Amino acid sequence: MLEYKRQFKVIYDPTRKLLLAPKNECGKRKFICTTIRPTKLPFTELYEWEKCSKFIADFLEYEELTIPNKLPKILPSPANVLNWQIGDSFDFAIVLCSLLIGCGYDAYCVYGTAPKEITTKDESLMDCPFPLEMPDNEEDEDPEVDKDEEQMSEKKQALVQPLEDFYVPKKGPHLSEFDEDLRKKIEQESEEAKKKAVTIDDDQPDFEKEDEFG
Repeated sequence: MLEYKRQFKVIYDPTRKLLLAPKNECGKRKFICTTIRPTKLPFTELYEWEKCSKFIADFLEYEELTIPNKLPKILPSPANVLNWQIGDSFDFAIVLCSLLIGCGYDAYCVYGTAPKEITTKDESLMDCPFPLEMPDNEEDEDPEVDKDEEQMSEKKQALVQPLEDFYVPKKGPHLSEFDEDLRKKIEQESEEAKKKAVTIDDDQPDFEKEDEFG
């Protein structure tokens, strides 16, 4: 049994230092497994690893390590990194790993080396996504017109074949019978009141004449 175990020895790279319990922002040493806090946010868009990583890259501001070839002396909690909205590569990894584990991904953090252009965020050799001069054939085009969308709409219209002798009857507005009866009743009462106001009834006794000849 001892010989079987000896065949599967774990060999670590002697040049790589282990980062097990760095100090946090309060100066207390904490294990990496306790610094990573599985977190599930109430936003379904962040349940996918691509959108979650894009959110971290857009929301946080990247800062370089103080000494590029050495481990950081302080590793803050993911909550404070999100509050500060700034962090180095280790802080980015801790926050992203916490969100991915909270969503159910089998995520973990590793550290290594990267080219200088990446660690310093040097974008001088990247192609500009916004060209300064537009091509001659695109100057007169309307930016609000999408040719692909027009082609799709034309294809849809071509596939539709109208049927002969078929039409959809137009329905009138919905009316309430109660409101209609109430409106007619009000109109009738107003007409009767107007008639009474202008009608002279000769059958009524003339009280002034009775007083004179009484």
